[in-house]
Amino acid sequence: MAYNKKTLKGAKPASSWADFWDVNNFSGPRALQDQGPFNLEFALLADGVPMDKLYPLDLDRAFKKMDKIKNNITVWWKNGAQQVQLLTSGEVNYSSAWNGRVNVAQSKGVPLEIVWNGGCMDLDWWCVPKGNPNKDLAMKFIDFALSAERQGEQAAKYIAYGPTNLNAFKYIPANRAKQLPSYPENLKKQFMHNADYWGKKLSKVTERWKTWMIS
Repeated sequence: MAYNKKTLKGAKPASSWADFWDVNNFSGPRALQDQGPFNLEFALLADGVPMDKLYPLDLDRAFKKMDKIKNNITVWWKNGAQQVQLLTSGEVNYSSAWNGRVNVAQSKGVPLEIVWNGGCMDLDWWCVPKGNPNKDLAMKFIDFALSAERQGEQAAKYIAYGPTNLNAFKYIPANRAKQLPSYPENLKKQFMHNADYWGKKLSKVTERWKTWMIS
């Protein structure tokens, strides 16, 4: 979750997904991504489910909780540029957002803040197709890409997506490290996106999501 401090005009900011759902005490327009993954987890967190008990998702409970926020969502965003534009312009007070995009806006002086509490740690994966004749070379590249020094350089100099190799923090300045999702203090406030669950459920849940959106 992210918000624009200027837009809130000194009001106490939301600090959890329960607060995001509490439109009376934390007022203002909101935005969420137009998809089931992440939103359904956030809904369950807002409904009191502990982070370590999210999966397998109670879909009926999650959609029931989504019903309670649906009319307060001004925009269902589609891409990374849109989420940050909504926050930067003040069109919404709060939005789910990718921390890397928020960090770029922050570096340009936009007064955005990230709420790590209840955040979703989503991962990228390196894969080598079965039977690839260049497997050995590909594995050498992956070994290089996952090294602590390489990941440290990436996280320190480029977009603020945290390293998966936590030894990389040896190569990242302290002030930068605190901006990253896998920084230990931030990491413990988040849950890990369950790709195994979504790999099996995505198609069916997406159809349910589309039906729910037009209901």
